[in-house]
Amino acid sequence: MLYKIIQLIYIIFIDFIDSSYSFIELYYTFLIG
Repeated sequence: MLYKIIQLIYIIFIDFIDSSYSFIELYYTFLIG
């Protein structure tokens, strides 16, 4: 049970970091372009 919760938090965290990185990359592309 605890393992599943940790796994879920990890997946959400990684997804959040990935989406945040994509947003920053898009912002810089817009800023430079």
